[in-house]
Amino acid sequence: MQIIENSSCHNHYDCLLDLCKQADELVIASPFCFPNFERFVSNVSKEDATRKITFITTMKNDEAVEKIDSLLSFRKAMKEHGIDWKIRIDNMLHGKVYIFKNNDAPFAAIITSANLTQHGLRQNHEWGCLVEDAKAIGSIEKQLLVDADIELTGDKLELIKKRADKTREEGWKKVKQQEILIDDILSLPQITNGTRFFIKPIGSNNHQIFEGDYSEKLQKQHFANRKPKAVRDGDILITYAVGARKIISVFKVMSSPKHTNIPNDRWPWFVEVNNLTTNLGKTWTKKNLKVMDIAREYAEIYKLPVTQRGGYNLNGLMLGNDKIQLTDEFGRYLFVLAMEANKE
Repeated sequence: MQIIENSSCHNHYDCLLDLCKQADELVIASPFCFPNFERFVSNVSKEDATRKITFITTMKNDEAVEKIDSLLSFRKAMKEHGIDWKIRIDNMLHGKVYIFKNNDAPFAAIITSANLTQHGLRQNHEWGCLVEDAKAIGSIEKQLLVDADIELTGDKLELIKKRADKTREEGWKKVKQQEILIDDILSLPQITNGTRFFIKPIGSNNHQIFEGDYSEKLQKQHFANRKPKAVRDGDILITYAVGARKIISVFKVMSSPKHTNIPNDRWPWFVEVNNLTTNLGKTWTKKNLKVMDIAREYAEIYKLPVTQRGGYNLNGLMLGNDKIQLTDEFGRYLFVLAMEANKE
């Protein structure tokens, strides 16, 4: 075991960068962090060894306004340097741990008083231990991940950013630091990797929808003549009203496609679904979730496609398509907007 302290010429920051040369993955747990991650991620990635970083931190109501820009800079820097990233939240976190892995196996860890900040890693009087017991490190990592049971995904970051910006616009600094409520965002359901997102119309040009209660928990969602092979058990259907052009509700697919066996049925294929937004299904007409506008604004702001085929709009819905597969990023973005509207 080696003692690390910042008064020596080999401080926490230098030790961390040295270990990064051998690591393809980092797990970092620290309540406080850099206000901007660009320089840190750039230094970590210089040896082109690190391919993934999981950052475990806190995100409390009373720190969200100040901290959100820091975490967005982490995401931005990671994307720019081609490093996979995850942010996980443990609002009881106090300890600071830096774990270094190679080929999915831990080989070193720094357990310390030093936060992931310039002062913590270089300037403050901080002490830590370099541990190389792989079994012990594995146990620490497992416990860290169990305790940090909330994943702060990109769409959740964007929602918190919107609330923080609104609070800033209201001039909260002129009075005193205020909380913004983010617990509802943090508690949004997790979507597993590999889940596909589809936008699916309800109604048709000859039967436009401007009202109706779609709050029933278990339903069937129907498709046109061709079997919807792309739609699988566990996928997400975000439905919108032909006519009103508003999102109606969000459904999780609970079965493979089935046929009605009804002669000349216009919508002969269906899947069984679980309604994830029953409140929205009842109040959707009062919301302003106009899906075409949301897609256009998303594409303009983020310069990213919204459909899996690379489209920057949802005009295909105007051509009578019974579904359009969305990009994972835009699908999650729409999902979170709908889930948030469901709680209002």
